[in-house]
Amino acid sequence: MNRITNAICHRLSPLLFRRINSRIIKNFTINENEIRYLKMDLLYSTNDILNNLRYKDETWNQIKYIGDYMWNDLFKWKCLKQTNKEHFIDNNCENTKVIVDNEHIQCKSCGKKNDWIYLNFTKTINVPYLIEFDAKILSKTTEFQFAFNYHSIGKRYRYNLVNNRILSFEVVYGGFFHSEIISVPFSLNLNRFYNFKILVTDNIFSFFVDDIVILSVNQKFPIIERGQLVFILWDSNTSNINAIYKNIQIYKIQPSE
Repeated sequence: MNRITNAICHRLSPLLFRRINSRIIKNFTINENEIRYLKMDLLYSTNDILNNLRYKDETWNQIKYIGDYMWNDLFKWKCLKQTNKEHFIDNNCENTKVIVDNEHIQCKSCGKKNDWIYLNFTKTINVPYLIEFDAKILSKTTEFQFAFNYHSIGKRYRYNLVNNRILSFEVVYGGFFHSEIISVPFSLNLNRFYNFKILVTDNIFSFFVDDIVILSVNQKFPIIERGQLVFILWDSNTSNINAIYKNIQIYKIQPSE
């Protein structure tokens, strides 16, 4: 791609963002109906999940060169794509931050800039389902995030606890981060385990803490359909990530009236 084409694409990018973002924002509303469901079969036990977790961090090419990946999601024409082959290698990351012991996942890292812990459950899950886990955060991080309908770093839905102040439903799609589409004030006490549940159906996504619905979102039409799951911890500056997950299970559910 030559410099003139690159410059034109950069000028088009804000216009394309506004167009895509407007469509996505209009697609989601707060779901104020009572959430009822029947917990059915256990799809994946804690051991199943721990044995199928893929560890990545900020040394992963999809994070190091996330701009290239997002660019290629935005511009579909081959002549406009970023083509540095080294940037698109799915490289392994040495695990220096996560310990799995006795069905616990201990995530810890400090003193870094742009510090990521990225734990991808690699099985595609059919909806409707419920993922349930216990977790505690021992220090505030920029993002305590749960991604679902995950296809890639540039294509996912997510519930995101930002700076332990706001819980936000967000979409990463079409080359852009569509942040805080719907958000509510929310925070967790440090050093305490909470029970989390995320319910995923065809058109409703609900986030529970200790069996209380914190945020539930309805979508009018699917933008991203079924996919994988990712637990993400991210600190932007001088990191102090410290969190524990346990008792992770995924159930098939049946929504009920």
